[in-house]
Amino acid sequence: MNQRIEKNSARSQALQLIIEKIHAGDFKDGQRLNETALARELCVSQTPIREALLGLQGQGYLTSTTDKGFYIKPLSIREVEEMYPVLAELERCALKSTAAFEQKTFTELKTINEKFAKARGKRAIALDNAWHNTLLRQCPNLYLLESIQRVRRDIKRYENLYFLEGGNLVSSSSEHDDIISCLEERRIDDACDLIEANCINTIEYIRTWLETRS
Repeated sequence: MNQRIEKNSARSQALQLIIEKIHAGDFKDGQRLNETALARELCVSQTPIREALLGLQGQGYLTSTTDKGFYIKPLSIREVEEMYPVLAELERCALKSTAAFEQKTFTELKTINEKFAKARGKRAIALDNAWHNTLLRQCPNLYLLESIQRVRRDIKRYENLYFLEGGNLVSSSSEHDDIISCLEERRIDDACDLIEANCINTIEYIRTWLETRS
């Protein structure tokens, strides 16, 4: 079904819709994107499509060549091994800089984690992100929080496809519970160690999945 885009925001909406298609696995690694076909599908001219593709190249979703257009950037074990340690350090720093937690925050974290433990696919991704956002939302350093969101944006493609293809972060919900317990007991350093481990442990799940796809 064609998805119509309002002219006054054609570029931004085209960019978002193409990102959604990438996250949904609609394109194969290294696939060349057909600008004419995308313009037809999204009911816009090729100009906003090209602008959107340039934006996606800048965000790291695509590669390009001068004469052959835009291609889906292949998934990379090396990129996974570089991104997750960065996320681990950023989340550790954000948690360390949070002075105190309200009781209602612990209640929210437990509720989200109970749902996350039973969830699969896109639902699991959304709940995992909601849990981490709730955990870190009282961090006073807004630049740090924005940096975490930028890294999570880059990671999202990997995690979306991992879950869509049947992946499951079996230990994450129990790790979340351990982090909550540490914070309730005011063992901040232990909680920081665990949030770092939670990120690093994910590398092995994603690496194994990528190796089976190659």
